[in-house]
Amino acid sequence: MGYALDQFHRRHLRTPTLRELKAGIGGLPSYGTIKRMYGTSSRMLARHGYRTRRPGAQPGAVLRVKRRDSQGRFLPN
Repeated sequence: MGYALDQFHRRHLRTPTLRELKAGIGGLPSYGTIKRMYGTSSRMLARHGYRTRRPGAQPGAVLRVKRRDSQGRFLPN
């Protein structure tokens, strides 16, 4: 399992998302097996030394907030 995660990380420079795990990734067991062995996909990632992410987030991604006017509307770039 750890080898498949390392291989995915080397190819994509990130950990697999939950959607990708549910769809199936070559080398990794099915999502049902991951849930049975670890409980959650986050526990699997943490157990193998990877950072976990909040739902919908990617670690290291910078949040870019657009400028707004005094009424809270977005301003054009």
